[in-house]
Amino acid sequence: MGFINVLIFIISLSSVKGQTTQLANYSCSENNVSIQFTLSSSSHSAWNPTSNCSLQQCDISLNGNNNCLSSSTPCFDYRTINNISYCAPGILCSILERCDNNTQTCSSNSSVCIINSCCSPQAVCLPLLATQMCNTGCVLSAQSQWNQTGVTVAGNPSGANGIGLNELYDPVGFYYDEASSTMYIGDGSNLRVLKWSLGSSLGTVIAANGYGIGCVSNQFDGVAGVAFDSYGHLYTSATCGKISKFPPNSNSTTIGVLVTQTSGSEHIFIDPLTDDLYAVSYADCSIVKIARNNTYSVVIAGGNGCGNGLNQFNGLNGAYVYENSLYVVDSGNHRIMKYLLNNNSATNGTVVAGGNGAGNASNQLNVPTDVIVDASGTLYIADGGNHRIQRWFASAMYGDTIVGTGIPGTAANQLNTPEGLRFDEQKNLLVVDRSNNRIQMFKLSVCSQ
Repeated sequence: MGFINVLIFIISLSSVKGQTTQLANYSCSENNVSIQFTLSSSSHSAWNPTSNCSLQQCDISLNGNNNCLSSSTPCFDYRTINNISYCAPGILCSILERCDNNTQTCSSNSSVCIINSCCSPQAVCLPLLATQMCNTGCVLSAQSQWNQTGVTVAGNPSGANGIGLNELYDPVGFYYDEASSTMYIGDGSNLRVLKWSLGSSLGTVIAANGYGIGCVSNQFDGVAGVAFDSYGHLYTSATCGKISKFPPNSNSTTIGVLVTQTSGSEHIFIDPLTDDLYAVSYADCSIVKIARNNTYSVVIAGGNGCGNGLNQFNGLNGAYVYENSLYVVDSGNHRIMKYLLNNNSATNGTVVAGGNGAGNASNQLNVPTDVIVDASGTLYIADGGNHRIQRWFASAMYGDTIVGTGIPGTAANQLNTPEGLRFDEQKNLLVVDRSNNRIQMFKLSVCSQ
């Protein structure tokens, strides 16, 4: 909050037609920092009387506490070049940085480039901290819904692959940093990891294979997993099973350090509370844990031969940790398994989604590829072979489709082998649309009813 406490937000009630200008001062406290903003008739990022420019107000339905939002505080709908929406107050134009004209990006990761402000013909950088004043505070529920038409936020909307910095080729690994609204993409067949800010038209290479395809420390044979620890170190997993570590602020020439070797890896996950890393050991049909600062792995689930028993896996694709529970994507058995982390690898897991054979019925999955869990214990599953995203409530016997038609395609409402998923800070759903070589955003349309 160090940046926002020196800003004075200039907000005009007259930017909305039919309202008269009212002058008032408002202040609030957010994260122990006092923020002041003033309602004024001065021109600002959402209203300019000279150019007859005004932005629409956001439709905000609060579902939580937000001390920095008054009913008299208008929040406006700012848009990026990719038509991604950010809701924030009006801001005095003189304090807003201009975006880079060529890349439509900002010099700071704490800002996003918006193209529809009333400041000038040139795009300006909106501080992401300003959006906290208009945060909906949504807690996902059974009533939550997402727009069925996705927006491409990385890659080619047509689904075509490519090698340019505005293109992807078989994306697999995915990590999202809420603090900076930044995606980190394992661009599989391009043998690189891209850092890609939401709203930007291209990414930046932060790890790459410049030494030929292979499995030694300075090579990739594909980028299957991407994760970060609390110190900003990048971890990658390769198809051959190599897990590498890169220093903060790495680039295309940085050589990673080998952490450990598994028998073939896919997605990796780092527990944000402990920095412990969880990875697939594919040929061993097991999930291994590499404790923070260690270079050896310990089997914590599976490892009892490949099969369909409750202590076995078949064709693993990834894992997710939440509240001392390990969720395993058991792709070949078309199910999601749950294990308690304090148990050993011989302990049976519990089927929490699927497990009824491959299929597209509501109680079935077809080669699931990723899973995440929300605060209520609801699972969100990338159902790869069914080209859809499934929501599966805790203890439910079936799921419901929240995104995707079930038919592969390149239309904005379709997916083709979704590989990964994460929520952004506004609970919009980000999906790695693998076979379409793109990342799709499906905006939250209803938080709760």
